[in-house]
Amino acid sequence: MGAEQLEKDLHIFEGADVEEQIAKATAALQETQRKIDRALAESQRILSSILEVEERAAECDVLLTRYHRLAAQYKADIQRLSLIVEGEEAYQKVPQSTKCPYCEGTITPRKHVSYIASSKVEMERTIAQLSGLEDTEKDVEDRKKEIWAELEELKCQRDALDSKIKTELRPQENEQQITVNAYKSYLRILSEIALIETYATNFGNDLTALENEKTDDKSIEYHPKDYFGDDFAATMSEYANSILEECCYSGLLRAHFNFSTFDIEVNGEDKGTSHGKGYRSYLNTVMIMMLRKYLSANAKFDPNIFIIDTPLHGFDDGMDETMPDSMRAGLYRYFMNHQDEGQLIIIENLDHVPHLDYEKHGAVVETFEKIESPGKRYGFLNDVK
Repeated sequence: MGAEQLEKDLHIFEGADVEEQIAKATAALQETQRKIDRALAESQRILSSILEVEERAAECDVLLTRYHRLAAQYKADIQRLSLIVEGEEAYQKVPQSTKCPYCEGTITPRKHVSYIASSKVEMERTIAQLSGLEDTEKDVEDRKKEIWAELEELKCQRDALDSKIKTELRPQENEQQITVNAYKSYLRILSEIALIETYATNFGNDLTALENEKTDDKSIEYHPKDYFGDDFAATMSEYANSILEECCYSGLLRAHFNFSTFDIEVNGEDKGTSHGKGYRSYLNTVMIMMLRKYLSANAKFDPNIFIIDTPLHGFDDGMDETMPDSMRAGLYRYFMNHQDEGQLIIIENLDHVPHLDYEKHGAVVETFEKIESPGKRYGFLNDVK
């Protein structure tokens, strides 16, 4: 968001009591949320009523199914009794035979028991039951219609509530939440602006104070040697001798640290005039080790990491072939034996690195192969060519 747009947005709230507006907007939002909660609770209550009414409608269906089966049974019984009565009435019209058709002997007619009266009584009773059952079925059908009307009304109420929540209350809640967030963002921006203005004021005051300072340029010259202690030169000389001895430096009588030139001297000779390129590189590395050792023991802010590029430079191109291998190996042994004085990164051609057990001493050897493939390292920094 640009500064112009920010100023335009902030201008909208000018003259308004933002705290009061936040309180009002928050109260309105909370009231809308309470309406939503009440509507959801009412919708849930209506849903419970719908389930109850649907259960009653199902009970009516079960009763009607049973009544239909019973009515069918009553109708079958009435039909059966009607056949009995009709058969009895037809049988009474048949003449009784008094002579045997075979031997023409006299036959005493058998007394016939009539079922007409009992069948009629049973049929009338069944007809009355069927009539009562039909009235009961009609009552259940009427009750079912009332239940379905109640069910439709409940569903309409629930749909209306859901629609109100979705189309009215939720959008209203979102708008009110946006309003509350806008006011809160306004207050946050004001706070940030006030903080920035404070920083800007302090920065301006510092610049003004700096411009008003009337100091002599010579008075602010930095002389780093003045910050070293009185024992610095003696300590560095002691370090020079101990390191060169541990590195098996050939022909060593006495090493000395010259504070004036801030450099090492071996056997009273300056390394720049009495040694070749390889020895100078070697002694430069020893000088770095002396400083590392001193910083590790005394520095308030120890860098704790040192990088040396080709410490045997000069030997690797055949310029100082007279240096014994013991000096080269001794230097690398010193590197491995003093890892507690800070991390040391050596960059050197593998052909000129002494063959020592680096892994045993916890030293990591990385090979740069200029090949982009898994397990291969292209250069000093990953993904940098």
